[in-house]
Amino acid sequence: MLKKKHIPVVFLDPAYFHGSFQDSFSDYGSSEFNFKMRMKLELVKHVLENGFNVLYADCDVTIFKNPFPFFKKYPGYSIVAQQDETICAGFMYLRPFRNTLDFLNLVSQKLLTTDAHDQDIIVSLLPMFPLKYALLPQNRFPSGGVFFDQYQYYWDRREDELYIFHNNYVIGKRNKELRMREMHLYVVDVDGEYSDPTRKYLTFEVADNSNLEAVLMKMVQMANALNRTLVLPPTRCADFTARWVWCNMCSMQPLQCYRSVLDLANNGYRESVFFTNAKVPKDLKYEDAHNAIHRFDSRCNPAYAYRSTFPAHRQHRNPTVCHACRGSTSYCETRFGYRQKERVLKFYSVWRVCEQTDEAKYSFRRRSMFSFMEMFSRIVCSAMSMDRDTSFSWFSGSAKNALNCWYSASVSSTEPPASTK
Repeated sequence: MLKKKHIPVVFLDPAYFHGSFQDSFSDYGSSEFNFKMRMKLELVKHVLENGFNVLYADCDVTIFKNPFPFFKKYPGYSIVAQQDETICAGFMYLRPFRNTLDFLNLVSQKLLTTDAHDQDIIVSLLPMFPLKYALLPQNRFPSGGVFFDQYQYYWDRREDELYIFHNNYVIGKRNKELRMREMHLYVVDVDGEYSDPTRKYLTFEVADNSNLEAVLMKMVQMANALNRTLVLPPTRCADFTARWVWCNMCSMQPLQCYRSVLDLANNGYRESVFFTNAKVPKDLKYEDAHNAIHRFDSRCNPAYAYRSTFPAHRQHRNPTVCHACRGSTSYCETRFGYRQKERVLKFYSVWRVCEQTDEAKYSFRRRSMFSFMEMFSRIVCSAMSMDRDTSFSWFSGSAKNALNCWYSASVSSTEPPASTK
């Protein structure tokens, strides 16, 4: 891509570093990551020693427009860098001055004797070294923390004067890509991940963010059972004082983005705005916007109609179909999903409405069951001349699992018959 724009490109053989240099992604803080950071400085020094200015950018930096004219505002500075909490070693413009090389040599020596990150050492040594440096303004060169405090999805971004955006403050390649995809900044189609005409998808309209990890686990399990790729649900911001209504997954769980759960998806997962990508086939987009949304409940209201307010769904015209369900929602959805052939299967939620909102009913039933247990214990202890507390403890311990199962099985059995559609 750079060669097509007539920008000279040189590939440096990893063997140059005289070590086992991995060309795969390395998580922040890992030994492989720290090794690469040391090699980064060696490469920068090598270029500086040949008299060139160096613009170093981590691979998670997106460049929106040419930053070199902006660097001219800092003549005579050895280092001009992105501002994080202090200096960010992931985006630096360095000039081949003698003190620049002396400083990098000192940093390299320190790296050989410690496991500290290159940025930590740079920050600690800068105040003690006679070197002129400047920090770039965050409103033009934002970190991931600053950028995602301003934007969550692609529609949030208006006209701005950004030169770059550094996708840090998140751990892992997949998580970095997820945030890029939600912003429509991911422009490739690796192995047909967008354009595959045969892949089948599973979507959910609603996700309860009060226990989002458990909700996502159920969604992943269902996608695996149906052999489909999960499209992440829209998530409302957990912080009601936030400026946004909708928040991306990495804002719901900073740094990790529920990676431990989502990585369990056998067929992978896609961003919540997946169907808005230009590379997705038109027939798949049509299915997403027009296929029925299936709800499963013990009490269906034929007049109920759902309309999403998620901006990526603005053009959707999906009918809502309610199905009678007397067991758990996940069981009903999985059983129903086995029979469906459409490529985009759409469910309303992973839990029924009553499972999400009837906490009072749940608490009442639990209290009633334990009142019954205590009453039964009184009878047992009278018959067996047993201490009441002892008998209650014995009974509750042996019957606990059975009562939990009874509640799960009967939570919808007391509801009146449901109508479909």
